[in-house]
Amino acid sequence: SSTKDKSLLSKHTPTMIISSIMSLFSQIGFAYQSLCQYECKKALQMFNKLPKNHYSSSWVLNQCARAFYEMTDYTQAARLYQPVHQTDSARCGDVAYYSTC
Repeated sequence: SSTKDKSLLSKHTPTMIISSIMSLFSQIGFAYQSLCQYECKKALQMFNKLPKNHYSSSWVLNQCARAFYEMTDYTQAARLYQPVHQTDSARCGDVAYYSTC
């Protein structure tokens, strides 16, 4: 697997890798900004466009749960909060939201 990873990295220049990382951060940043401005549907659309491995991170799932919570879709919020709470119990910042779903 590490040989495969090295092969993939050797095909990309450092500039391409940095550009890819900056694009990912930009996507996440704009989605989070939308959530902070209570543009929850827009935030969810942006989070859903993330690559699967990033979308399934506990931080992103937590933000999506928060968006559903703010849209008063407590059932969907609880569905997302539950696995985040089970797998990343240290992420307790939104426990107050989860407990009211």
